[in-house]
Amino acid sequence: MVDPVEKFRTMKKRGEKVTALTAYDYPTARLLDESGIDIVLVGDSVGMVVLGYEDTTRVTLEEMLHHTRAAARGVKRALLVADMPIHSYDTPEQADRWTDDGWFKTGDVVSLHPRGFIQIKDRSKDVIKSGGEWISSVELENALMAHPAVAEAAVIAIPHEKWQERPLAAVQLEESLG
Repeated sequence: MVDPVEKFRTMKKRGEKVTALTAYDYPTARLLDESGIDIVLVGDSVGMVVLGYEDTTRVTLEEMLHHTRAAARGVKRALLVADMPIHSYDTPEQADRWTDDGWFKTGDVVSLHPRGFIQIKDRSKDVIKSGGEWISSVELENALMAHPAVAEAAVIAIPHEKWQERPLAAVQLEESLG
């Protein structure tokens, strides 16, 4: 069984593209998986695309679990990643330290592979919510750090009137370039 983190790291080193598309149900997830896509995402955009909500803020954890379970039945090869709905980690009824199915609540944002791999992607308090999308500060920092001219990088959220939050990157260039 191939570790998806190593697989994607190797693909990056080779200059290969990692492909990702969104699915909210079994047939779409199955078609994407059979097409050879690398990542199938069950996004909280299900709220607008499937459930008819005005934005993603009304999507519940139960709705995300329902659509993730359906997509998981169609995925055999690809990495399955699911969004956590906004504020699902800070409501009073979910503030307990354990989930109903026995998971310890850490505040980590993870991707769970159908074969059991878990990759920590970010911390929920560090994720930037921008116009219905969640942006990982860690992934942005890693992308910036991959550039040879960058010595240090940090990404934070700043308030934005239209988009709720936007990322702001602070970058220190390599001394030879700065």
